[in-house]
Amino acid sequence: LRLIRAGIAAHHRRLRRIVAAKAFSGTVGALQGAQLTRVPRGYAPDHPAADLLRFKQFIGGREWPAAFAIDDAFYPSLLDVFRAVTPLVGFLNDALSAEAQPTAIWQPPGAHARR
Repeated sequence: LRLIRAGIAAHHRRLRRIVAAKAFSGTVGALQGAQLTRVPRGYAPDHPAADLLRFKQFIGGREWPAAFAIDDAFYPSLLDVFRAVTPLVGFLNDALSAEAQPTAIWQPPGAHARR
């Protein structure tokens, strides 16, 4: 979560474009998920991405009635959702990527001494 928040802080304009895109908002609505009541420690309350930094979960999806699963329109609709959330998944993966954040691997204090 710390890596994702660092990615959001550094690239919040990209994330805003992703969740505001018609493909995303028109298919799954707004970004959903549990949020903190305040901006997390280490970030200024007036940070331009304060609203995004509060997220603890990053959910983009859609629900249908169970009976829709046997409808001919289900598979194409499901593909539309997958296509719509792919940029969000890519953003989150980039933030977690070891190549993008080579020094960001967290270890508990004293872990290097315990072998």
